[in-house]
Amino acid sequence: MKLPENTLPFSIGAALGAVLISGLGLANGWVIASSKVDTQLESAILTAQASICAARAETFLKESNSNVELEGYQADARANREELAQKYSSPLQGQETVHNNVVDACARLLNKPHA
Repeated sequence: MKLPENTLPFSIGAALGAVLISGLGLANGWVIASSKVDTQLESAILTAQASICAARAETFLKESNSNVELEGYQADARANREELAQKYSSPLQGQETVHNNVVDACARLLNKPHA
């Protein structure tokens, strides 16, 4: 069996093109590495836990007709937010304690104006 005449230049061009496309993809972030996916997953889990914590704290405040000051960066408001965040954060299944980042994110969510 004889190969067509222009097989060698075509093969070299295809190989160089594949290498060039791979290099461009990696350099421009077109390829998602597993560490990036892991980081995004952890961020999504943290955001979900913090949102649930903030919702539980806000529900408690509404049901108890509490007028605890949460907004601002005064020491009292910060302490109130951190206390509520610690109280209403819950660990995921298999975890013994709540991660500090969840408590911090929950406290930040509680710092926003509430209706």
